Amino acid sequence: MRSRCGGARKPSASASAALVVALVTVAVVDAPTYAQVSEAIFTIQATNDSGGGSYVATFDDGIWDPEQHTFDWALPGQVDLYDEVTSEWVASLLGATVFVRTAQVGEIELNIGVISGDSLTTFVVGSPLMCFSSTIPETFAQGRATASLTLTDGLGDGATLTGLGPVGSGAYRSYYNGYLSEGTRFTHLVGLISVGPG
Repeated sequence: MRSRCGGARKPSASASAALVVALVTVAVVDAPTYAQVSEAIFTIQATNDSGGGSYVATFDDGIWDPEQHTFDWALPGQVDLYDEVTSEWVASLLGATVFVRTAQVGEIELNIGVISGDSLTTFVVGSPLMCFSSTIPETFAQGRATASLTLTDGLGDGATLTGLGPVGSGAYRSYYNGYLSEGTRFTHLVGLISVGPG
């Protein structure tokens, strides 16, 4: 199986997850259905007063198991994100893993650990997109999204984790039939986490 999701052909059903620890499951109880996985399987963008840095992992960076219809990828080591213009440190990606199951019950699992920079830092994290070659009948289509986020204040001056947009809109967002900007929202989870100083 090759990753050929999201090209010129518009998939009829797909699922995508984003941000920190995420699990999205798309269940299809019909005859065997196998999804394809997008070329970009992990993206992160970090921005703050020091600038912006990003990292992208592709399908070729991981391991596809054709017998189990699974895909695994793990970040080989810590990656520091620097601004492309000023070369200032923005944030660090401590670790990341992606697991995808493309058989009847499609599943995307994403785990990451980050360290923010010295100022308010925004992270936007993207998971793979799963594309199904045929329309999933409405009577068989099911979806589930879960998110678990942990926030640690390493400097003792307080820390807050929120979603982009209005307060409470969700730090984790799950979409189907496309990515964040073009897909349909499935759910927003985890409105706010805050740790006080000390």
